[in-house]
Order: sequence, then structure tokens, then C-alpha cells
Amino acid sequence: MLALLGAASYAAYYYYNDTQAKLAQYAANQARLEIALETQRAATAALQQNIQVMQTTVRTLNQQFADSRRTVQDLERRFNETSAGQQRDFGALAAARPGLVQTIVNTATQDVFKCFEQISGANVETDSDLYKNCDSISSSTNTNGVQ
Repeated sequence: MLALLGAASYAAYYYYNDTQAKLAQYAANQARLEIALETQRAATAALQQNIQVMQTTVRTLNQQFADSRRTVQDLERRFNETSAGQQRDFGALAAARPGLVQTIVNTATQDVFKCFEQISGANVETDSDLYKNCDSISSSTNTNGVQ
């Protein structure tokens, strides 16, 4: 009987120690899992913030691209329209009469340079006929972030 009582006591002692060791291991595992979960939450929050930044950047780039397209279309319209508002094929005109096109381009370039003078703050008479086209040039200037 004493042997049976000793065996039962040893079994209870072993069961208690084993259970306590398992509980300690479970607690350590739980702590590691909670740390991993918190790290994962922080990473998810950072990724969501990065996604928002990327979406904002894409919207900005799309807007700039649309602005650039409008600028190109405006330039195409300017090249394919005379100062009197009549339509023309500037490429065909350049091939047929290169001297005329050179004169047109040189005159327009000089006008732009005069407007640069006015815009940059040079002392010029803005009422002069030399600067009559500056308002149309500066109002059509596209500021799409690339300057």
C-alpha cells in the first residue's frame, strides 16, 4: 500500500511539474506571438500609409500628364493655325516653304524673348506693341511642376 501511495505521489508530482513547464512554455509562446502580431500590425499600418502616398503620387503624376497633354495639344493648335485663325498644315508648309517657316519661327522666338524680358522684371514699356503678345503667352504657360 505504501508503494502504491508513493507511486501515486510521484505521479502527481511529475504531472504537476510537467504541467507547470508546459504552462511556462505556452506563456513564452504567447508572448512571442503577441510581439509578432504587434510587429505585423505596425508593418501593415506602414504599408497602408505607403499605399496612400503612392496613390497621391499617381494622382499628381496623372494630373501633370494631363496638363502636359493639354500643353502639347495647345502647341499643335498654335503651329497648325495662322495668326488670323485659319487652319494650316505646318509640316507641309515647312517642307514647301522653309524660308517662310524660318521667318515665322524666328519672329515668334523674338516675341518670346521679349516676353521673358518683361516677365523677368526688366525695365520695359509694357504698353509698347513689342509686348502685345506676352499676356497670351504667359496665360497659356503650363506650370505642371516641371520648370
